[in-house]
Amino acid sequence: GQGNEFGVGAPCTSDAECAGQTANVCLTTGAQGGICTIEGCDAGACGQMFVCCRECNPSAQLPFEGSACIPEQAASQLSGGPGCTCD
Repeated sequence: GQGNEFGVGAPCTSDAECAGQTANVCLTTGAQGGICTIEGCDAGACGQMFVCCRECNPSAQLPFEGSACIPEQAASQLSGGPGCTCD
């Protein structure tokens, strides 16, 4: 299967494509669609190669509600301006 052990990172264009796994929300990452993620995650709950970003600046325009699993390599972008905590 695509993605890690929870399905996080599998390519998607809608939530329906992420159904039936822990990562059941499609996080839009650009014009090409997005990746399956876990919304409302906790620290360490995202599995291999992903971190849970949460407690973000409420004014930041982010493509998820509250918290979500994002790729480790993208976490620095969310801990800067948006001020998220990612781990």
